[in-house]
Amino acid sequence: MLSLGWGMNEPVRIVYLVNEEHRRGYAYGTLPGHPLFGEESFVVEHRADDSVRITVRAFSRPSSRFWWAVYPALRLAQAYFTRRYLRVLAVPID
Repeated sequence: MLSLGWGMNEPVRIVYLVNEEHRRGYAYGTLPGHPLFGEESFVVEHRADDSVRITVRAFSRPSSRFWWAVYPALRLAQAYFTRRYLRVLAVPID
């Protein structure tokens, strides 16, 4: 979570797991009380050429009138966190 000196309740639940030989991941869906209504998934695939691919998929919309009013800020926060996820995942493991 982006820290601005305050916390935010963002309840979610895991809606499915990917547990295949060369693919691992999960998806979560938002629960009541979350600023958004939607799902996000993260799947890592180890390919035959020994490369690794991460797929992040998300769909969402604001969950209430209040969150619709601040929708541009929500989109900026989503973009920030997606970039952060991908930056962390791009670091080689020693």
